[in-house]
Amino acid sequence: MRAADPIGPSTDKRLRARRRRHLLAGLNSTAAIALMFILMVMVNYLSSRNYARTDLSRERFYALSDKTLALLASLDDRVRITVFIQAGHEIYLHLYDDLIQLLREYEYASGNRIVVERIDPDRNLARAEALMTRFNLPGPNVVILEYGDRTRVIHADELMEMDYQPLLQGAPPRKTAFRGEMVISSSLLAITRAERPRVYFIEGHGERDFNERDEYVGLSRMGAEIRRDDIDLQPFSFTRQSSIPEDASALIIAGPTRRYADGEFERVRAYLEKAGRMILMLNSESDAGFAPLLESWGIESIDSLVVDPSRTLSGFDLLVDQYGDHPIVTPLAGITTVFYWPRALPLKPEDPLRPRGGDQARPSALALSSPNAWAETDINRQPHVFDANRDRRGPVPIAVAVERGSPATSAVAIAPMRAVVFGDVDFISNTGVSGGNGDLFMNALNWILERDNLLAISARPVEEARLMISRDRLTALFWIIVVAIPALSAATGLAVWWRRRR
Repeated sequence: MRAADPIGPSTDKRLRARRRRHLLAGLNSTAAIALMFILMVMVNYLSSRNYARTDLSRERFYALSDKTLALLASLDDRVRITVFIQAGHEIYLHLYDDLIQLLREYEYASGNRIVVERIDPDRNLARAEALMTRFNLPGPNVVILEYGDRTRVIHADELMEMDYQPLLQGAPPRKTAFRGEMVISSSLLAITRAERPRVYFIEGHGERDFNERDEYVGLSRMGAEIRRDDIDLQPFSFTRQSSIPEDASALIIAGPTRRYADGEFERVRAYLEKAGRMILMLNSESDAGFAPLLESWGIESIDSLVVDPSRTLSGFDLLVDQYGDHPIVTPLAGITTVFYWPRALPLKPEDPLRPRGGDQARPSALALSSPNAWAETDINRQPHVFDANRDRRGPVPIAVAVERGSPATSAVAIAPMRAVVFGDVDFISNTGVSGGNGDLFMNALNWILERDNLLAISARPVEEARLMISRDRLTALFWIIVVAIPALSAATGLAVWWRRRR
């Protein structure tokens, strides 16, 4: 008798049923995956347009203040922020990360009114060159804000407070505070305000020119810096106009070599009497006729040269790292400024019987020489030797800020007169701008224009979080994270695979 065929009708039916089940299962899985993919796309689409963010960190390091949020809500047009910083630079490495995180908060809170662009100076060379040409930048490491036709350039150094003491031990400087929100929000407020401050620099008495490109006497580099700070800088001469323009936000008198006529001096005084603002830079040989004004401010006017053999490199420069207590010089702690044959600006002793009300000038020393210096009154004597009968022993002021009117803490709203007097002009010349010179001058200019800390947002201190762990525990942590956990995951996967095979 012949054996039956092992593949009969019933077996074939079971095979077809199994194939059909596998096909249906495959189709079901494919449909489920497709539906899951469509669901994920829909969820991502909706979440990208309707999302919320919150900061659950303890320090809330990148959280924006209420003042910044109100400022962003008031924007009526887009502001473009270009980050032009070398991210790999040793000093700016952590600053760059902090800045990008902060600007993401600006973008989110502004509702797309803040647009941020990042340009790497080391990789995008063509774009970097075009940007430097357009904004007349000497180099990278800046943040550029654009609002319509108005711009403002922020140097990366302004975004952080540094401790330079480690340099004495050969270590890099240490960042102590992040000033990102304070500086960026203040700059936003400055360029979005309706009016741009107009500053006039006076000509006609041998003053330096902010458009002059000469290497030694020109001030064009500082002029470009002023204009990049969204300030309209214009020349003014009494020969072309008899009175100071009504739209003058401030005056700059940069190193006059000839005396002002009485009528010209009175016009400057009258301007200052009406809560005017001025930066006056003198030289050691002459006060150009401003002695009465200086005396009324509590500053002695003596033709003198500050000499300090212990703080000079060439004999005619003076290294200064001692500053007074004033908002202009607070950011310069640990930074050296360099003056060249500066004039002494000693302050008069305060009269205890004379009340110091809002109508009295309040002078404050900004930069001072060391105690080893002295004010040499015989300028032409060589070599310079201290004479106790004629000269004045240091420290002596080289830069002084003066304010008259209601102080910031007064309840009476009277616009104050503000002025800053420097005993030197070469410190901002095209070759003299070094160290903290440019920062000192721009801080002074922004102070007299009342653009200092416009929003009064404090800097965020940088706290170092350190995990103290022994070498044995670090080794154990390595074996657990790098070896044990991956091995356990692999073993679990193999066990599941082997069980399914059975």
